[in-house]
Amino acid sequence: MLRAMSAPAAPCVLVVEDESAIADTVLYALRSEGYQVRHCLLGREALAQARAGGIDVVVLDVGLPDRAASRYAANCAASARCR
Repeated sequence: MLRAMSAPAAPCVLVVEDESAIADTVLYALRSEGYQVRHCLLGREALAQARAGGIDVVVLDVGLPDRAASRYAANCAASARCR
């Protein structure tokens, strides 16, 4: 009996960007390449999604309105689920 092999799941990219024109372009490009994409406008939302798991890589705006990108990155790096 032959078993159908399922394709591996596409990597999931979390895009953290508050400028809609930039976000739309990045999201379109990533989806066109076959990535699963999640989008957040604020650092606190992104941190919650990253902690929940299922994120393979984060594309992070360095000028977020609610927290500096470096602070977000430090919090994410400290979380075991973000590794």
